[in-house]
Amino acid sequence: MQGMTDQQFHAALTGLAADFGAWDRAAVVTACTTAGWTVDDDDEIADIPGAERGGWMSDNDHRTDPGAPEYDAVGMYVGHAEPDQFPTYLAAAIEVWGEPSMFGGSRNVFVRWRDKVTFRELSMDHSGEINLRAASTEVFEEWDYRAWDFEDDLTEVPFTWMGDKDGPGMDGFAMGEKVVSNWDDVAEALKNTLLDVQLGMWALGTADPDPELGPDRLVITLQADTDLDEEDEQDDEDRDASTVDSDLKVQIVLYPDTLLLLVSDGDDWQDELTAKGFKPYGDGVQARDYTADPTAITEAAQLTAIFLRHFGFESPGEVTHDSWRHPSPYSYFTLTCVGVPESS
Repeated sequence: MQGMTDQQFHAALTGLAADFGAWDRAAVVTACTTAGWTVDDDDEIADIPGAERGGWMSDNDHRTDPGAPEYDAVGMYVGHAEPDQFPTYLAAAIEVWGEPSMFGGSRNVFVRWRDKVTFRELSMDHSGEINLRAASTEVFEEWDYRAWDFEDDLTEVPFTWMGDKDGPGMDGFAMGEKVVSNWDDVAEALKNTLLDVQLGMWALGTADPDPELGPDRLVITLQADTDLDEEDEQDDEDRDASTVDSDLKVQIVLYPDTLLLLVSDGDDWQDELTAKGFKPYGDGVQARDYTADPTAITEAAQLTAIFLRHFGFESPGEVTHDSWRHPSPYSYFTLTCVGVPESS
């Protein structure tokens, strides 16, 4: 581990446990100075022991109501670590902040502690960078709502997956689902989700193997939207009833270190299956095993989109997905960024 010492990290957690009031500037500055941190005129926070880059405050760019929070977050870089070292940071955060409310991924792995006014977060990105922040619940819930429905950029998705362990502080929490309109974005959404879930497996651990179902893994199945009827089509112009055989499927099975991609047999795409290294798997399916590094996960996500098109789907609007993770370390687990809607 590189960065803060244990004592410095504990002090940073304690500082972010402060009361930030209604997230007006005076309350935020008071919380920071009470922690012993200096806030300059540019809202940079200095003098945080062990924080090589200092800290930061961000104002609420979407503020239109004078009564809304002026600021939306305070945060800092903590250090670098390997994913298997993340539980040490998490244990320290639980000691100060209590039991977490939710777990998830957003180009990282994060753990959040929520209350009605402020949420706190410990996160690690894919490079191993660890950050802490406290943020306005009101501002980020409004941002999440806009991002699910109105932001086209997949990097703006609030989170790709979430899980909870019956923790506190989820009152009023709302969640969306990112649906895209082109195949490149389907591949990108799948890639982002798989990478985030994998990092979560490494950093937060996996469930013990089930005697019947085997080890913890994520399974995503993409196939025709068989539940979409004419009335649904009239209500949702972005979704189309599919003429593709509902037995045709692409399935992704992700373990912490390996990935299995399964594709339905078909004469029209057999040459590509062979060229891409797929082998007969039984029951009308061919499969390819990967060591699940970022390059392999990217390729598997791209091939998923390619074979869905080979099946005859004209647009992602004809496709739905089912996903499950069992055994799972979470009482509730769901994906929010597969690119196509969850089947009803």
